[in-house]
Amino acid sequence: MQVKDYRGKKHPALIYVLRGLLPYTRENMLLSFKPSTFFYELERVSGFSENTLRSTYYRARRDGLIAIDVVPILTEKGLRKVVPYEAKKLGNQARLIVLFDVPEHRVVTRNAFRRLLRGLGFEMVQQSVWVTDKDFRSILLDAVAEFDLKDCVEIHESVRLFPKS
Repeated sequence: MQVKDYRGKKHPALIYVLRGLLPYTRENMLLSFKPSTFFYELERVSGFSENTLRSTYYRARRDGLIAIDVVPILTEKGLRKVVPYEAKKLGNQARLIVLFDVPEHRVVTRNAFRRLLRGLGFEMVQQSVWVTDKDFRSILLDAVAEFDLKDCVEIHESVRLFPKS
């Protein structure tokens, strides 16, 4: 199941703009070979308006996600922002399962962790059980450390036995 967000679009406008700076992506090819029509073509691909994409680009520059050398380049901060949308599929119909039980007094942290899972495209099975077929292990481990959730979160990789897909 494809999780759609951002007014029915697959990714936010920022991700489309930042992907334009990742080598060998479709967006980067548009920027490289048709720089004058980059935003026009990106509008067609993403479903966002050209004005939205242009303002997002300049906001990303202002926020330090894009730097200008001779050409625009993705900064380390920008790369960290776009990496979750570039995860590889797990093999053999495997799934990552995240189970968590964050205490009520840490509700803000729990909600932030849920927003991260939703943003990565995880599917909610129950309030505290989320699954995906993408390999987000390193991002999840970093988030667990950053949110100090090591006693509250379990991450499993599994293969469905029944029913067969």
